Amino acid sequence: MRGHAGQSFCAFLAPGVYVSLTGDANDYVAKGLSGGKVTIVPASRLLTKNFHSEDHIIVGNACLYGAIDGRVFIRGQAAERFCVRNSGAIVVAEGCGDHGCEYMTGGRVVLLGRSGRNFAAGMSGGLAFVYDADRVFKARCNLQTVTLFDMTLENEYASWLCTIIRTFFDETGSLVARHILKYFDTEVSNFVLVFPNDYYSALKTMTAENGIVLMDAATPVNGDAVSAIDDNDGAVVPAAAAKSIANGLKTIDIEDVLKESVAVEKGAEVEIPDKLRGFVKYPRTKIKYRSIEERLHDWSEVYAHGTLRHGLKVQAARCMDCGVPFCQSSFGCPLGNLIPNWNDLVHKQTEECHEQFNISTLYSA
Repeated sequence: MRGHAGQSFCAFLAPGVYVSLTGDANDYVAKGLSGGKVTIVPASRLLTKNFHSEDHIIVGNACLYGAIDGRVFIRGQAAERFCVRNSGAIVVAEGCGDHGCEYMTGGRVVLLGRSGRNFAAGMSGGLAFVYDADRVFKARCNLQTVTLFDMTLENEYASWLCTIIRTFFDETGSLVARHILKYFDTEVSNFVLVFPNDYYSALKTMTAENGIVLMDAATPVNGDAVSAIDDNDGAVVPAAAAKSIANGLKTIDIEDVLKESVAVEKGAEVEIPDKLRGFVKYPRTKIKYRSIEERLHDWSEVYAHGTLRHGLKVQAARCMDCGVPFCQSSFGCPLGNLIPNWNDLVHKQTEECHEQFNISTLYSA
């Protein structure tokens, strides 16, 4: 395909479907990606010696939002909120804007250029590899839930990283990828591995319980040789890594890993709710309707608000406190309420909450 793609290009793309676009695309590219493959490169007329794709945004905001499986290659930068809530897709791009990989729970993301601020906020699963030659990434990353590691040739993920960049180069012709591959032995040290603390803890727990390290099928085996691109653009990649690429990459969703160990049953009492991981730990409690027989005799609310008041603090702890919350946008609260602030105050149940919102009866039985 050639030209300018609109909103939600390749959204929910199914397995077995491959789409290649020469041009650019708007917001929500590959939203909810479900197994398909997408490649986006700039228009051919732009690919001159003076054009640097890594300096230009080629896709819009919130691309790969909620993706669960598949692969996306983007020769150029993505705008803000890239790969938010990604839970299984494999993605390579040449950079992204603010709030990248926010609340990501699975999959892998490789950035061959700079990221914006607040990267990995609330990230609890999956892995991200960020090229950081100028050493500014740490200041832009939200370190509340992740730990950063310097990549080396000896790192168990180095072979996979080399392979996926090689595949990216083959499909996009990226000059950045070509340079990294040509000098991979030294360039690998410019990558930073973003490893979620929850993911690490879950793997550590499984190791202790089962006596093995449970990694996903894409993890290269220690000892694989890592060969980069040579002067003739010929490349050699480890057989095991190449097989992983060919067979598709499977990753562990952190919500599945933690399901049995930390999930709280509906209706269970929680003395001090965990706000940081509430979305993962606590199931959503739906408000119930009052029975028709009961409603026939009064003019009270249709909903049984008493069921909602029970465990209200726990439900408020499920708020993800997004960097750019959609609940405050034109598609959010019709009354213009600041929903994240509201949820936080309800979670804390402070005097400030009662004073600001005048909801003194909210917690009454």
